[in-house]
Amino acid sequence: MKMYKRFLASLMAISLAAPITAVNASALEPPRPKGDINYDGVFNLADTVMFRQWLHGNGKINDSTNADMNGDASLDIYDFIAMRQNLLRGISEANKKYEKSGTVNLCGGIEDAHPDGNKIDEKFADAQTEFSLELFKHTVQEDKNVLISPYSVSMALGMTANGAAGQTKADMEKALGGLEISELNKYLKTWRTGQPNKDNLKIKTANSIWVRDNEALIKPQPTFIQDTVNYYGADIFKAPFDQSTVNDINDWINEHTDEMIPEILKELKPTDMMALINAVTFDAKWSTPYDEHQVKPHNFTAFDGSVKETDMLYSMESSYIEDEDAVGMMKYYEGGRYAFAAILPDEDITVTDFVNNLTAERLHKMFSEQRYADVTTILPKFKYESSSDLNDPLKDMGMESAFLGTADFTKMVTPDSIQLYISSVKHKTFIDLNESGTTAAAATIVLMAGNGIAPERERKEVILDRPFVYAIVDTETDLPLFMGTVMDI
Repeated sequence: MKMYKRFLASLMAISLAAPITAVNASALEPPRPKGDINYDGVFNLADTVMFRQWLHGNGKINDSTNADMNGDASLDIYDFIAMRQNLLRGISEANKKYEKSGTVNLCGGIEDAHPDGNKIDEKFADAQTEFSLELFKHTVQEDKNVLISPYSVSMALGMTANGAAGQTKADMEKALGGLEISELNKYLKTWRTGQPNKDNLKIKTANSIWVRDNEALIKPQPTFIQDTVNYYGADIFKAPFDQSTVNDINDWINEHTDEMIPEILKELKPTDMMALINAVTFDAKWSTPYDEHQVKPHNFTAFDGSVKETDMLYSMESSYIEDEDAVGMMKYYEGGRYAFAAILPDEDITVTDFVNNLTAERLHKMFSEQRYADVTTILPKFKYESSSDLNDPLKDMGMESAFLGTADFTKMVTPDSIQLYISSVKHKTFIDLNESGTTAAAATIVLMAGNGIAPERERKEVILDRPFVYAIVDTETDLPLFMGTVMDI
């Protein structure tokens, strides 16, 4: 009831601000305007409210022809969206960027109900750290650099889990750290909306859902659309799912990663019905940037024993971290909220062995129990991109039911839609760490197919001239935004 009242109040405000959207009736039985379903001769707020009530099973619509806004001979969520877009047209235009390709943004009239988020607490931190580390363990490789963003994957899978039911929902919740999706929605909203966006520290998050333009096969549930808008700020697009849609999706990701990830999707298959996408950008300057004289050549020993000379960044840092099997340091970005954490395993322990034996408790303890020391640090400049197919890692983490033809995503689409399952989870990242700071980006795509994370100082040293683990850490929550390895330069 409370959500309905908020929705009603927001639409009332829109109708008062934009009286030009109402179509006035003239004398002598004029033709009624499209959308006038209460027979009062005008299309306005009252018609939209009446249609929403009907969608939720209350009341009836006598003139289905006049309510069929998109002319497809059926009444559904798309007609409701069209009504709200028409109502809003006097104030603002819906996103028309993709019109030539056939992609239409359906969010022009969907209002965020602004539900409350959950304050980030130990419960969420524990769950997110567990998910982050498990995902990292399942993606790290012995012979190549890897970078993942647990934050990005959580956003994409969180949206997806809102459409799951039954065992599929339970399995996804367990894999995502054990929180119920209704709780996770609120935590992720707080984490997303609480990120800084300043010149010296910018974290941008964008979410979108792309639906195949074929209502005979797929129609999203109104509650699913509303939840993804409310908690994830998602844009909803309807698209033909041809090559133009592939281009549009890549363009959308490129735009929302500041052109760091220009392409992630190669094709859409005929069986692909929906894509749920997250994009995140991290751009931060060091609190203490490196001067020119602090950049010097130094040898880096790669995973295979080969030695390469590369540019290294020399500095004295003040935050030292350690574990029973590793030492490390944290170097802060401007503003002090985020830090780069570098973790160097002991010489007799490989990076992969260290990661596989690491626990969420040990990882969280390293980030949260840093101590002040004079840390002589030598850190390589590095820049690379990383791509991961997350199907097998997520299956191994307990989500296998979501990838089967018997998956239950009945909260995502209407009963007359085709049965959906996850066909692919694609993840791509980029990082550039240099003397000025760090830029990084991540994109995650979940493809749905139809069935047929000052006392006296000690003196320490961290020389990162061999393979090491690193993370970009939110020091307010001690959660990793990105986690990676440097195996080679």
